[in-house]
Amino acid sequence: MRLYSFKKNLLNQFTARSDMTSLKPRFAWMVTMMSFAILLNPAAYAEDQSETAPAANSLEAFARPKAPVKSDIELVSRPLIAGLWGMMIPKVACIEYYNFKENGQFLVKSASEWSLGKYVYQLPDMEVMTKSLPQLTMGILYDSNAIDCSGNQINQTGEVQQEFVKWISPSHIQFCAAADGKQCPLDLHRVLP
Repeated sequence: MRLYSFKKNLLNQFTARSDMTSLKPRFAWMVTMMSFAILLNPAAYAEDQSETAPAANSLEAFARPKAPVKSDIELVSRPLIAGLWGMMIPKVACIEYYNFKENGQFLVKSASEWSLGKYVYQLPDMEVMTKSLPQLTMGILYDSNAIDCSGNQINQTGEVQQEFVKWISPSHIQFCAAADGKQCPLDLHRVLP
């Protein structure tokens, strides 16, 4: 039942059950305003009249598309590697931080140096998944050209680095040089999800 029909039925019930003179003034005013709202809303009346309900045993009742239900739950696909990771650089007690954002951007902070860029995290094909590691490709768009944890000052702007990611646990990964996972010199531990 559309809004127009609802208002009209409500008004008819009020006027049929009681005499307008015996109503309290405030209630009578409300009924009067409802009747004006019905009379002054021809668009609602026209829309209400154009809608015809299909018969209960008709297939048309089931074939009408229903409006999607709005949900407060939103599913977001995020890369497994997304989050903040830390890598301890041996012999210097310095931690290099890798922040992989969900939108494919990353930020690396190493002592005074910081760099940012874009990354792609790709899982191997299903047929080789047991023999090959996921691939992480990082393109550096900007490097501050300051001294990093290793004591080096190298501007890496424009470089593309490729690593293979070996998962030790959900909070511990290694960066490997090859897809077979045998040469993995870099250990990273999750700091934040």
